[in-house]
Amino acid sequence: MYDAAGAWGGTNPFPGSLIVLTHRTEDQPGPEAGFTFVNGFDDAVARAGSLRVTALLDESVLRRPVGGSRVLIAQFQELLRLIRLGLLRVRVIMFDADVAMSYNAGFNVVFLGADGDLSSAVMYRETGVTDEILEDVAIGKVNATGPPPPGPVARHYDRYLKLWNAAANEDDTIAFIEKRIREVDDQKTIP
Repeated sequence: MYDAAGAWGGTNPFPGSLIVLTHRTEDQPGPEAGFTFVNGFDDAVARAGSLRVTALLDESVLRRPVGGSRVLIAQFQELLRLIRLGLLRVRVIMFDADVAMSYNAGFNVVFLGADGDLSSAVMYRETGVTDEILEDVAIGKVNATGPPPPGPVARHYDRYLKLWNAAANEDDTIAFIEKRIREVDDQKTIP
């Protein structure tokens, strides 16, 4: 059994593992009527143990109503549920953050050993039309004068931590998500 901690970063919509899936029944009209919300993350929640997940989202992700207002509100409520259960830590990089935005595609870093131990980390990333799983070289060349240079996992995680530290703190992020729920709910009632 492994202790695992994951980090998701990117400017794309919600990370795939956090997406609330929806299904619309045929007998109900309207773009959002008849949706049932299903969360594929619940299985992981049930066997989470020491699993810790962080997600770093760009503010634009929380302003883009992909799937309509009901879907977006359900997505926000699921984020808040996972945060309150202590299974997810989320921060938002606000538009006015004093940091250069990263344009990395979505990626996940999973620590199979201690949290933050890059020697036990693997990374899944999507790059354009491909995806890959990577790990950094743990052992240098036989006669090397020092450790190998940081590999892609270390570089991605370092950038992730810089953005994490520049993002809104977790309390401000929760307040922002709650505010967005109210704003989206108010907008859907406007004729």
